[in-house]
Amino acid sequence: SMAFRPLISVITPAYGVADDVARQMVQSILAQIYPNWELCIAHADPLRVEDREHLRQMMAADPRIKVQFLDRNHGIAENSNFAMSMATGEFMAFVDYDDAIEPDALFRMVARLNKDPDLDFLYSDKDQILSDRDERLLPLLKPDWSPDSVLSAAYPVHLHLIRTSLMLELGGLRSETDGAQDWDLFLR
Repeated sequence: SMAFRPLISVITPAYGVADDVARQMVQSILAQIYPNWELCIAHADPLRVEDREHLRQMMAADPRIKVQFLDRNHGIAENSNFAMSMATGEFMAFVDYDDAIEPDALFRMVARLNKDPDLDFLYSDKDQILSDRDERLLPLLKPDWSPDSVLSAAYPVHLHLIRTSLMLELGGLRSETDGAQDWDLFLR
């Protein structure tokens, strides 16, 4: 029933994550109740042959899944930029290969955009879970946007969504900030 139903490009750099954890991430995207998404993965781990084969099967089964198989790891920022190069959505949602998002995560983001379609950036609370997904640890209930707070903490990470045109205007992620690439993006 939402009037505004933008395509969300889920941007995922992939390197050094156990196959079962990576599969949970892909399954969490497939389980989204908001159907208008595409998953853009830059897989930079050529030694994970089984993972790559699984991703090939996923691409064949669902055209919303796009994977670029890189010949080596270029670092998280550049791997993310490779994933962004496949994106066609109006918004990009950043989900790491070892993350899992709730089935209504993208729906809630789009519902918020329907209330204010001029928003360029959204983020959500997060918590950590054990691999069996039964026990939640370390919830981070984030404050409303605070330019002062973001100067001292990169609190908007995981899950955050940004308008693609703004991401392009900013020039993507910068490799010299690997490990703090999200924070650098927020500051810019």
